Amino acid sequence: MGFALVLAALSTSALVAYRLLSLHDQITLSLVPTLVLDLVASPRLLLSLIAFATLLAVSLVAMRWPRDIARITFRLRWPLAVAVIVICTVLKLSGSSLGAWASNLPEGDVGAGLIMGVPRASRTDEWALFTGMAFAQELDPTGAYQYFGNVLRGTTTDMFLLYGQPVRNWAMVFRPFQAGYLMLGSERGLAFYWSSRLAMLFMLSFETGRLLTRDERGLSLGFAFLVAFAPVIQWWFSINFLVEMLCFAMGALLLFDVLLTDGRRTVHWACGLGISYCAVGYLFSLYPAWQVPLAWLLLACAVALFLSRGGTGPRSPAPTFPSPSWASSCSPPLPLASSGRAVTRSGR
Repeated sequence: MGFALVLAALSTSALVAYRLLSLHDQITLSLVPTLVLDLVASPRLLLSLIAFATLLAVSLVAMRWPRDIARITFRLRWPLAVAVIVICTVLKLSGSSLGAWASNLPEGDVGAGLIMGVPRASRTDEWALFTGMAFAQELDPTGAYQYFGNVLRGTTTDMFLLYGQPVRNWAMVFRPFQAGYLMLGSERGLAFYWSSRLAMLFMLSFETGRLLTRDERGLSLGFAFLVAFAPVIQWWFSINFLVEMLCFAMGALLLFDVLLTDGRRTVHWACGLGISYCAVGYLFSLYPAWQVPLAWLLLACAVALFLSRGGTGPRSPAPTFPSPSWASSCSPPLPLASSGRAVTRSGR
C-alpha cells in the first residue's frame, strides 16, 4: 500500500507540473522571474504550484517512510477524505464541463477558470442540462430552490422527482450530496456535489473491498480505484444518480455486516436505521434501469454475507468474511475460530 501511495503521489505531481508549465505561454530563459509575476496575477497558476509542491513533498516523505505513511494514511483516511471535500468546496473545484458553453457564446473563453483537463463538449447531459438546471433552481423568480420550479420548460415543473434537482424540502435529507447548493450557493454547491460524491464513493469502495478481501488493504485500494474511476462511472458521474446508488448500496452492505457481527442492541437499532436510510436514498435515485440489477447484486451479496456468518449473527463459529475491521481499525483484537487457532484482527 505504501508503494501505491508513492506511485499515485508521484504521478499526480508529474501531471500537475506539466499543467503548471502549460499554463505559461512559453518556456524561456526568464521562466522563473516571469512565473513569479504570473503567480500574483493568476490564482490557478498559484494553485497548481501549491498542489505540485504538496504532492512532491508527500512523495518524498512516502519514499523515505513508506510503511509509516501508509499506516498513518489508513488511520486518518476518513478525516483526510473530509479534508479533500472541504478544500475542493472552498476553492470551488469541480469536474464540470461548463466551459463548453464558451464555444456557443461570442468572445467566450473555454479556458476560463480551468486548472487541469479540457471541457468535454460531448458531456451535454452534464453541462448543458443537469448542472444548468441546478443553477436555474437558485435563480427561480418565485424563490430559490422551489420544489415546483418555474424556470425550466417555462412552466411549473417537479424539479425533485422528475429532474433530480436540489429543492428546499425535507426529502433532501436523502440526497445529501446536493445539500451544498442549499447552504453554499451554486458555485460551491457544485464543487461540494462533485467532490463529496467522488470521495464517498472511493472510501465506501475501499471499505467494501476490505470486507470482501479479508482486509487486504492493497487489493482494497485497487478495488476503490477500479470502482471510482471506472469508465462507466466517470461517464455518468454527474447525472442519473449512479454514484448515489453505489454509495447507498455499499453503505447498506457494510452496516448489514456490523449488524451480523455486533451483539449489542443499540448497535442493531443504529444499523437498522442506517440501512433504512440507505434504502430510502436508493429509492429516491429513481433510475430503474440501474436500480433493479444493482438491487439484485446487493441482495446476492447480503445473502452470501449472512450465510458466511453461519446465519447466527455474532455467534458464528467460522465466518468466511472477515470481522468488520473496517468499522473500527483501532479496536482491541477480536478472536475468531479458525482451524482450532485464534486469529486476531491486527491494525496494519
